[in-house]
Amino acid sequence: MDSDVEVFSGTIDGLIAALEKNHHTGLAVPKIIYPDGRLQKSTDSFPTIGRKIYRYCFLKKMEKTDALKPPSNEVIAVDYAISAFWIMKKNVLDKIGLMDEKIFYSPEDVDYCLRIWKSDYAIAYIPFVSVVHHTQEISRGFKLNTAFFNHIKGLFYLFFKHRYFLKPPAFRVSL
Repeated sequence: MDSDVEVFSGTIDGLIAALEKNHHTGLAVPKIIYPDGRLQKSTDSFPTIGRKIYRYCFLKKMEKTDALKPPSNEVIAVDYAISAFWIMKKNVLDKIGLMDEKIFYSPEDVDYCLRIWKSDYAIAYIPFVSVVHHTQEISRGFKLNTAFFNHIKGLFYLFFKHRYFLKPPAFRVSL
């Protein structure tokens, strides 16, 4: 859990229930909203170079489009979730280990989620529970700062580590 997250009543219980409901679920994540109530794009498909460029240029538009979709209370499997708030089974942590320290800032969450999927677990998005994320968004937008360069460095490390660049891996674990 990031230090800038507010947890609503029932969120933790809802996530734990999702973990207990399906033995294939290794990580459960809530819907994440901004302090003003807007939906934060906190889950996505595994990145590729093309997807990262698109997300970089159109994240605000993607969030607006997602916000227009009718709300759903359906639990779905997602490729990855930002690591603002996760709950996972202890045996998953024991099997996968800690985050890769070679990725200082972003995409450490993508790497960890890839490792979860490679261990035959799924990541479940639980939209009927939520948290508020008072995000600083230090890597959003075109800012040539340390966060931007660490993000790019981490992304290339991720691609080489998991041996993909243009076509992301695909996993099939049902929830």
